[in-house]
Amino acid sequence: AEVRVTPQATTVEKIAQQVLFVEAARKRALLGELLSDPAWSRTLVFTRTKRGADRVAEYLEKTGVEAAAIHGDKS
Repeated sequence: AEVRVTPQATTVEKIAQQVLFVEAARKRALLGELLSDPAWSRTLVFTRTKRGADRVAEYLEKTGVEAAAIHGDKS
């Protein structure tokens, strides 16, 4: 017997999703490398905390990647 609570999740065809497994110490550097590629023109990066989002955005800005943190502590 198969019980379904919700329909299987699908993504919009125009949205590409990807999961990359990487050592914690290399996360920011890899993110900077990936986002410096012009093919990644619009990207969402999820973090665990608000402060983490601020740190990632700050790091990306320092490496020349335009970035902004979006979370509950923003006006």
